[in-house]
Amino acid sequence: MGSGITMSQRLITSFSDGDAIAFNACEEIEGDYCRFLQKSLNKPVLLAGPVTTPKPQSSEDESGWGVWLDKFAPKAVIFCAFGSEVVLEKDQFEQLGVGSAATDTQTPSGRVFRHALRVRVDVGGVDVVPLPGPLGDQGVQARLLSGVLKVGVEVVKGDEDGLFTKEGVHEAIMAAMTKETQIAKQIRENHDRLKGLLLSEGFLNSYFDTFVHNLQTLLP
Repeated sequence: MGSGITMSQRLITSFSDGDAIAFNACEEIEGDYCRFLQKSLNKPVLLAGPVTTPKPQSSEDESGWGVWLDKFAPKAVIFCAFGSEVVLEKDQFEQLGVGSAATDTQTPSGRVFRHALRVRVDVGGVDVVPLPGPLGDQGVQARLLSGVLKVGVEVVKGDEDGLFTKEGVHEAIMAAMTKETQIAKQIRENHDRLKGLLLSEGFLNSYFDTFVHNLQTLLP
């Protein structure tokens, strides 16, 4: 079932034929986009809350990340989040590596996080440098993080070839990690605000309870 149907066709059919649309999202982050969809499609858009991990009940670091991070000075580590499907071409990987190395920071290998916002919430103190890949939603996510939420600096890519350079990587990292810049100050302030919101007591449960209630109102 569904063979021969592209992902775009599948989404369009689901959006047009369904009674409602549900997202793992929240008003505080994706609200404008969800309201636009609701108005455009003329059907309810239900929000189940963001995908975040619960606030740790203890300070114990079972993952071992704390021990590893303690080996470096503050603001000296870059997390590269490529997702689960993006594979960089050799040239682009080299551009990323050279651009990162030029900042005198260190990029851990073999450690991949899927969502940039989750990196901040889980680890704390991590600056976000969105580098959109070739998948359809990554450009949107990069613009959301850098342009709307202002929790990161997007790496500039070529208008014609869609490629980034080591200079672009270096500039974005330095803008996000240099404490004295206005951009860095704004990013840290927005980080703290969103972290406080997403980890606040009852935030996720409230969204899910409302989501269930809204589903029930759709039943005949």
